[in-house]
Amino acid sequence: MVGSRPLRSSIVLLASFPLAIGCSGEPAGQGATGAPSGSASSAPDASGAPSSSGGRGAERVPPGSDEIRPVYPIDKLPPEPIAERYCDAVHTTFADRRAACCGEKANAPARAECVRTLSAAVRSKAITVDDAQLSTCEQEVKTLLDGCGWVGLAAPPLPPACHKVFSGKLAADAVCRSSLECEDGLRCYGLGATQPGRCAKPRPKDGICSVGTDTLAPLTRQDRFESRHPECAGYCMQRRCQDPIAKGAACKASIECGPGSACVEGRCSDAPLPQEGASCAGDECEPGLRCSSGTCKKPGLEGDACKADGDCYGRCENGRCKQRCRLDLKELQTK
Repeated sequence: MVGSRPLRSSIVLLASFPLAIGCSGEPAGQGATGAPSGSASSAPDASGAPSSSGGRGAERVPPGSDEIRPVYPIDKLPPEPIAERYCDAVHTTFADRRAACCGEKANAPARAECVRTLSAAVRSKAITVDDAQLSTCEQEVKTLLDGCGWVGLAAPPLPPACHKVFSGKLAADAVCRSSLECEDGLRCYGLGATQPGRCAKPRPKDGICSVGTDTLAPLTRQDRFESRHPECAGYCMQRRCQDPIAKGAACKASIECGPGSACVEGRCSDAPLPQEGASCAGDECEPGLRCSSGTCKKPGLEGDACKADGDCYGRCENGRCKQRCRLDLKELQTK
């Protein structure tokens, strides 16, 4: 596992294609603990015009219709250039470099949906994109993908600058289509793939959690958005928010320590996460590092010494990291 403050949502990155896996969203009109209720009439329309509560861009379904529409409208509007730049950085660049390294045809299947959904969010002014951070993100991605030693079954995590590109602009109680659209510190509750939610503060103990589906976050590969948009004031366990463990108290995982803290050497702490070369346990290394044999390390490139596949971007074979372009089914059958 890549060391970072743990996620409360799952994003699977396989061959640089993120797939969002989640349950159907909790209906926005059900006032679950910590979430404001709303009615269907408050949902924003497809034109991108704001609703009375400040949300924008979700499509209305005519009364009595059984048609299902995605929360981000499928329209014929031209893509936003800034959205194309970002999605090319996090999808196309990875696909092109991987294809060159593996001798395959480039394939970035999530790029089109990334552009469509991000364009809708930008067009509605629910999200702004920092041009300077995007330029840094683009350069850091190119640096990360230099050579072919990084090639594995999953794309490497995005570099830090790519997680600083977006700023959500929707205030509390505004209709939202992704937590990325909400201001920092707010979460989009009641959100589903076909229905908007509302921005609200993190839920207290016993609030319902981990029941929504956010389509924009995985499509844009924002797999660390939880740190800026926490779902619970503490942490989510079995779909209920729990109080965080106090700083200095014993812990087993960073998730138990709540937003802004981590489990470091078995104690909850808000100190910086261990850096490269520092001792570690579990998931407590700073982003981009892995806790391997008790030490925070960067994943091994091709030729680096290793003990297990988790020590490498690709695979560990005969004590050395090796590039891995595809899953060998025969290998699985022999294990």
